[in-house]
Amino acid sequence: MNSDYVEREKIYTGPLSIVYKAKDARNGKIVALKVVDVDFLVKPHNIKREIEFLKLQGQVGGEKFGILQYINSYKFGDDDILVTEYYDIDLNSLLVSHKKRSVKYDWSNPEQNKYVFKNQFPTDLATFIFYKLSLTLKYLHDECQIIHRDIKPSNVFFKQNREGEVYEPVLGDFGILYDKKCPPPDEPPNEKYTDVSTGCYKAPELCFGTTDYDTAIDIWSLGVLVSRMYSNDGFECVKNDSGSDLGLIHSIFSQFGTPNLESIDEKKDKRYWPEMKGNQQFEMFNFNINERRSPSELIPRCPNNEISVLWDDLMVYQSSERPSARDIVRRIESIQ
Repeated sequence: MNSDYVEREKIYTGPLSIVYKAKDARNGKIVALKVVDVDFLVKPHNIKREIEFLKLQGQVGGEKFGILQYINSYKFGDDDILVTEYYDIDLNSLLVSHKKRSVKYDWSNPEQNKYVFKNQFPTDLATFIFYKLSLTLKYLHDECQIIHRDIKPSNVFFKQNREGEVYEPVLGDFGILYDKKCPPPDEPPNEKYTDVSTGCYKAPELCFGTTDYDTAIDIWSLGVLVSRMYSNDGFECVKNDSGSDLGLIHSIFSQFGTPNLESIDEKKDKRYWPEMKGNQQFEMFNFNINERRSPSELIPRCPNNEISVLWDDLMVYQSSERPSARDIVRRIESIQ
């Protein structure tokens, strides 16, 4: 590995990459090294595409819009190494630090004792992060014509001061980005990969094999992320404990209602999903009928009713009806 980066400390190990904290021996700056063996990458993961994008953002000032700051990149044997700004904490760790656990005892049957979680994440910070990430997505979607495809708390980073207070969020991990201006040869606009997004952050249309999706999948993921910040227990509004698309769909339908292909009032019915007409994967199932739960149930700690209404508009099945990042920014600014 490049001798310019010393005192390396492994801080993350994943199936496709390893991340180190290191010091730049030339100037003493603390940096992050993302190491990827390209022989083990699974499409659509592409470290070269990520490096190209972040390098360009470093040239045009993308860090002003909350984009991970590029420093350097190089090869070492079979590995591609991306050097970026180092951030002290990610949103996932920040949320965990504000989640308190207690035990609810069953004195008659101790084996039935249950853990109870209480979310104490500051709601003003949650609204701030919602707004700033929307600004970042507005820049990505409108100016860069990029679909991130992996919005989740562990990809949102912060600098911290000595008191533990965080600065503005920064979005990272562009390993599966989709460039609408220059679609990759193996992913034409109408034939994109659906194995994108992580766990419960995956938009419902992806679970049914929709390949002509657009930036609305990032908006859904953002909504799930926001639900975790405003929850009572520090968990997302939907679950994907089984790790399967079917399990995720079951959870989504139980929270947001079972979608339908016909509606009396199409504009007001958030369960109306005309995109699925003719989709064999959707039409072959006979789903249990569930009603849509209210924002007060799904994001109970949200302190502002207008923010709750905005969030509810994000979480609709018909992707074309989800507000754009530009719309979200405008609506939050009108509230503040």
